[in-house]
Amino acid sequence: MSKINRQIALNWWNSLDSNEQLLKIVDWLESNNRDTNKRRPSSLTGREIEEIMEKEIQDEKQSILNMDTEINYDRVNDRPL
Repeated sequence: MSKINRQIALNWWNSLDSNEQLLKIVDWLESNNRDTNKRRPSSLTGREIEEIMEKEIQDEKQSILNMDTEINYDRVNDRPL
């Protein structure tokens, strides 16, 4: 994963509403096999916020790759184009 500037991550985090923050925390904790009931937005460290943003970026990249794969696939003949 690429390193993200902490200030950029904090600005991104602060731009999210509390519901978005909670959803992202739960997703991040689950992806790391951690207890989802013990963390709240106000208890996160700057590094954890960076990790959450890095996960978001990775998820977006994967979503784009998946779309590209779907677009370049011939479903009729069940093969890549």
